[in-house]
Amino acid sequence: MHRDTRIVRISTGLVIVVLLLEPALAQRIKEFTYAVRPPRAVISITNECGPITVKASGNQRVVVHLVTNSDAVRSENEQHGNRIELQSHSATCTTDGAEYTVMVPSDS
Repeated sequence: MHRDTRIVRISTGLVIVVLLLEPALAQRIKEFTYAVRPPRAVISITNECGPITVKASGNQRVVVHLVTNSDAVRSENEQHGNRIELQSHSATCTTDGAEYTVMVPSDS
């Protein structure tokens, strides 16, 4: 009887730990869209925390899809006319902390 009670307590404790950690492990997904004018947009991307994928889009919009895997990752995005600056940084960065997928006009 004593052993069964101990197993229930351990199982309950593990469930509580998993429930408390789950939000910290969840991915955060952000999407930003910027309108640009022809002939060219200039896009600058700095990502200290992971990969960057750039693809051509068929319109005059820059679409940014950002996935972060840590609360420590901060993103700063700015647009000044046809110049767009995308940055992510963290004091405790890992190689998979942030992943950018950016669709840019083909003439950029």
